[in-house]
Formats: sequence, C-alpha cells, structure tokens
Amino acid sequence: INAAAFTCGVALLREFAQVKSDRRAIDFTDAEWLATRLLTGEEHAAYLHARLDARVRHLLLDEFQDTNPMQWAALKGWLAAYGSDHARPSVLLVGDPKQSIYRFRRADARIFEAAGHWLQDQWQAVHLPLNTTRRNAPHIVDAVNALFSNEPTYTRFQNQTTVLKDLPGRVELWPLALGSEKPEPRTTLRNPLLEARLEAADMRLRREREAQLIADRITQLVGRTALREGKAERPAHYGDIMILSRKRGALPAIEAALRAAGIPFVTARQGGLLETIEARDLYALIEFLVTPANDLALAHALKSPLFGASDADLIALAGIGEPGITWWARLSNALQLPPSLARAHRLIAAWREVAGLLPVHDLLDRIYHEAEVLPRYAHAMPAHLREQALSNLEAFIALALQLEAGRFPSLPRFLDDLKSARRGELNESPDEAPTASHEAVRLMTVHGSKGLESPVVFLADANAGSARGRNSTLISWPPEADAPEHFSLIIGGAIGAAREPLVAEEEAADAIEELNVLYVAMTRAKQLLVVTGVENRNAKEEGAYQRIARALHHLYESQAPELEPGMPLAWGSLPEMQVQAPGVAATSATQAASDLLSAVFDVPPVGTRRAPPTAAMLAGTQLHAVLQAVLDETDFGRKAPEVAEVAARAGTSLHLAMQLLRSARQALALPALARFFDPAQFVRAVNELEIIADGEVKRADRVVEFSDALWVLDYKARVTDEELPAYRMQITGYKEALAAIHAGREIRAGLIDLAAGSLIEC
Repeated sequence: INAAAFTCGVALLREFAQVKSDRRAIDFTDAEWLATRLLTGEEHAAYLHARLDARVRHLLLDEFQDTNPMQWAALKGWLAAYGSDHARPSVLLVGDPKQSIYRFRRADARIFEAAGHWLQDQWQAVHLPLNTTRRNAPHIVDAVNALFSNEPTYTRFQNQTTVLKDLPGRVELWPLALGSEKPEPRTTLRNPLLEARLEAADMRLRREREAQLIADRITQLVGRTALREGKAERPAHYGDIMILSRKRGALPAIEAALRAAGIPFVTARQGGLLETIEARDLYALIEFLVTPANDLALAHALKSPLFGASDADLIALAGIGEPGITWWARLSNALQLPPSLARAHRLIAAWREVAGLLPVHDLLDRIYHEAEVLPRYAHAMPAHLREQALSNLEAFIALALQLEAGRFPSLPRFLDDLKSARRGELNESPDEAPTASHEAVRLMTVHGSKGLESPVVFLADANAGSARGRNSTLISWPPEADAPEHFSLIIGGAIGAAREPLVAEEEAADAIEELNVLYVAMTRAKQLLVVTGVENRNAKEEGAYQRIARALHHLYESQAPELEPGMPLAWGSLPEMQVQAPGVAATSATQAASDLLSAVFDVPPVGTRRAPPTAAMLAGTQLHAVLQAVLDETDFGRKAPEVAEVAARAGTSLHLAMQLLRSARQALALPALARFFDPAQFVRAVNELEIIADGEVKRADRVVEFSDALWVLDYKARVTDEELPAYRMQITGYKEALAAIHAGREIRAGLIDLAAGSLIEC
C-alpha cells in the first residue's frame, strides 16, 4: 500500500478500535473486513482519505526541521491526494533548519526547504521568514551573528535581531584548562599493571581543572549577579544555570566538582546517578536478593545507612558458624545478634520471600517504606549533600519505571539493565533532560537542551572537537525524491570510487550539523553564556572554542584584549547585586529567634512520591543546616559562610538563607545559650554526633565538654507542653548512651528552645 493509504488506514484503525471498545477481541471476520478496506486499491484509499479529511481542518507541524524522508513521504502522499479539493485543510510548517541536530535519526534539514517549495507550488503557500528572537540578550545575539555569518559553508544563516533590546547580556570565553607539561617520549615499555596511561591521567587533570573553574564561577554568580525578570532585577539562583556539553565525557568531573563545592545539581546522566554512594548501596542490596551467596554485596548493604551495622558487628558476624558458609547462613543461624543485624535479618528475609513475586518497582517501594530509606539517609548524609542524596534515591526507584517502560520479568533483568546503564554512561543519549529545579543547576548534553532556555548557560568541553562518527549505512535520499536513490553498507571502512561522492556529501552534512549543535547551545542562553574547555593536543580541526574566540575578536575589530591568566575574554556585562552581608540587626534576642522560626516555617513543604515531609521536618532540616554553618565559623575559626553556601546546605533560596543566617547568629548569642556556643567558655564541642542506642543510630545535635560536665544538646524550634515528654525521652536516651561511654563523668542533657531562647534541662 502507498504512504497515503497507510496514513489513512491508521486513522481508520483508531476509529474501528473505538467501535469495538465494548468487545474484548476482534474476530477473524472483523480483521478480514479491515484488511479488505486497506488493500483493495485506490478507491478505498480515497475513501480512507475522505474519512480522515472530515476530521482535519488545520494542520500544524512544529519542529519540522527534524523530519526524516520517510515522514515527509507519508505527509506528502496525504497532502497530494487532495488535488484541487477546496475542502483541503490549511497547513502551517514551523521549523528552523539551523536547529536540525538529529541526523542519527535520519532527520534532513533540506526537507524543510523542499517542503516549503512543494507547498508553494501545489498549495500556493506563503513563506514567512522570522529572524527575530524573543529569548537572547543583544550581546548574545552579537556573538551568534559574528560567528555564523562568517562561516563560508553555513549559507542558510541570516543575521538575527532581538526584541529584548534593553536586556543586559554577556559572553565569556575562559582560558583552556591545561594539563601537565608534555612528557618526553618514552624509551621503555610501560607496565600496564603498575603505570596508568599518561595521556588519560593528564586528560583527567585537565577535566578536573575545568570543572573546578565552572564550580568557582557558579559560586561567584549565585547571589551576586543581577538577572532581569520582567522589569525587575533579582539575584541569580542555582536554578537559573544550565551546564551543557557536546559529549557526556565531561559531565562526571563537573558533577564531582559541584558536589564538593556544595552546589545542588540535577543530571539526566543515569551513569552519574548509579555511581553515587546511595545508589550503590541499593544496588548491593538488590544484587544480594538475586544472588544470596554474594557475601560482599550483603556486607555492603549491612554497612550502609539502610541497616547501620558497625565494623564490630561485621567482624562478629564473620566469626559465626563454620568456615566456608555464607554470611546469610551465619546471619540466619546466629542465636543472638546485635539490634542492627537482627533488624537487617528480619527485613531481608521478608524481601527474599517476595522478590520473585512482586514487580521490581513494587518491591523497591516496599523496601523504601519498611527500611525507612529516606529518613535514614537524611540523617546519615552531611547537610550540604542531604537534598542531593534524597533526590538520587527518588530517581533510583523511578528507574524501575523508566528503563524498558517498567517491564521487568525479574530482578536479574533489572540488574542487567542497570549494569548496561553504568557501562554506557558516557555515550550520547540526546533525548534525556533532567527535571527543572528552582534550586539546582541542570547538567545535560546539548541535544537534551533542545527547546529549553536558561538565563545562564555554561558550554563546557567546548574544545573537544567533533563528535561525528561514520555511519555503517550509506543512504542517499534527496528530499524531492519519493524513494532512496542509494543504499549500501560500509564494511571494514572500504568505500570505493563509486561511493566517494556520497560519502563526501555525508561528511559535508555532518559538518553543517556540528555548526547547528553549536548554534543550539549558544542560543539556549538568555543573558550569560560562559564557554570553557580543556587543552586538546590531538585536535585536527577547528572546534566550537576556536569559532567563539574568533567571533569575539571580530566583535572587538582587532582590538580584543588578550586572555589574561585566570580571566576570560568577555563581550558585554551584567550588573552586580548589592547584597548586604549578614549582620546583627538591632532587634531583641527573643525577636531574633522568632524571626528564625518564622522564616523557616514559611517554607511550603515539598511534595514527594511517598509520605511528604511536614513543615516541621523541613524546618528542622533547614534550621540544623544553618546552625551548622555558623558553628563551623565559631568552633573552628573557619571563614564566615557565604550566603550561597548556606542556601545550598539548607536547600533554601538566597533571600531566605540571608535571613536565616542573620537570625541564627542572634539566636546563638542569647544569654541563656551563649556558653554552649562560645569557644572561650568550653573545652571542646562536637556537632551532629552519632550515638547508637537500642540498636538505632541517633544523632545528637551538639555535645559540649566543660571542665566539670559533659552536655548533650538537641535543638528544637519550639517546645510545647504536649511535645516535651517525648523530647525528654529522646534526649535522656542520648544521655544514657554517653554515660555508658564516659564512665565517671557527669553527663547532663538539655533541649534548646529557640523560640523561647531558653534551655530546658532533662
């Protein structure tokens, strides 16, 4: 059947399915009738067209530059069947050939132009070119025009303008990250078991330096750089920043640098998720459920926050039973176990019984609930990594629905897919884009950013060179042709003289697509584009970094400043925010504590898939993070924390972080509390001390040692009469655990009520 009949046949199938919706199956007679309607010639094709035409009055096709020849053949067959019919629908094709970046799907930007000519000839269509953007600031547009208007092969480009004529903008080109000096040629063979490749180690060093530059620049931007929102200015947030890379190889180093700097981020790179500590813990647990003889996986799971077993617990477990038996057998045969291992045995035994019966997602959901996964990791992770860890845990369970659309016949199949995702973490996966977050930097490939925009865009690894690779199939399908003119396989790299022109045509199209990718990357930035890269000693062609550098020099008309060490070549400027440093306001101490509580409890709870945290839980998390930032300064003489750092650790906006920081300093200076936070008045202090009591890992907010006593303290935003008994029981448990460790010392315990600015001794 032809493409037109097939297209209309799909519509008839849908209509037929609706008619049969009240029946469980289509019998043979129904199927025979349907096949007859589809396959008996042009009259039936015309009938199907008429049925479809009755439904369609206006046809809009967006992103048409990503159309492939087969799609265009089907569409053209449908439209051509109308002939001069006056009832034919209106057609609007929307697209930008400069954004055609899906050649791996056989998308052909030439089809956009061919379709336009066909519609002009057959349907008297009108061409409406638009070269005005509503996204980019003028300085971004200047750089785009200077770059692409001077590319001799980029004939489809026309200079652009912007309606945002008053929007401040800036393009920054940072110096390339250099590695070590080029090593001398080797005169002896390298022992691969003892020596790493110098080239690989040197490239890793360059990527780490580039990643550190990006993290430092983000820290400088957030809270300090002014961004325009409507007619008002506001400080930049983490959620305003998007980091793009042509290849995925640069992303792991950037993720590590952001994590070390306490910068929250989200990434679509599944390999990055699966390499996190929390994902590895869950992977180890699942691996043990699949292979019960895997002692290493069981030990990993037991040591993780899922169960909290100590080194002493694992050593004792290793000594139970006869040599050679599995650790699970030791765990099952033990007459007496520590509370942490007893809990682990009870839970894991129940999960093993249902592991082969429940769908993977349902099993994971049960594990998350029964093992209290999210609360335990919230307690175990440092404050500035807590939110990222919880997001990763949510993303891990979502993988059970995302991979293979959730169709997993068994846990082993799920493990195999996770292994494949880890092995292919550096491969291109163009369609993935992380969920936008107001308080997190987004990391993705340029392909993943298609259709998105961001006030600030980092184009990382811009000196990596082309990502093109020769396809194993060679297809020549001109956009005006109804069928391919050539199809062959390229085996072993042999081309032959007859195919050389076709291969050259493919390479020229690939080179144009590389420019399209660069165009997409640059135009994602609304106000600030930051370009970074690493030294590439093996580069054989000009890349994005060199093109952007040439464009900026062109804008300066041969008067461009030289790249100074550690400073970028820039075009344009962005205003700086006048951020008032956190200080002590002229308010009473009690009012300061009240301000702190009001600021915290005004934050709405963030919804999660399971039981969402209450406002009190969020308040406690944010309160502890801010107090910890201040105590790092007072206890250890560290520099005063930056507002951006506090915002990252507490998971709040910059405005709220400033308020929290100011109020926290005032609260800690209250007369009734000062002796616990002034280093001159105590011997030493420890924050967030883990205490094992009754088999559970608990965390005391602060333990302060004086010459005459040891105090264990717990912060409470507000203590009511109804809550006081439960709080007393909690802090008493801490006190008894410390008394067992510090025999002969006086142990005292207290609740710090920040609302009242008082200490309640228990």
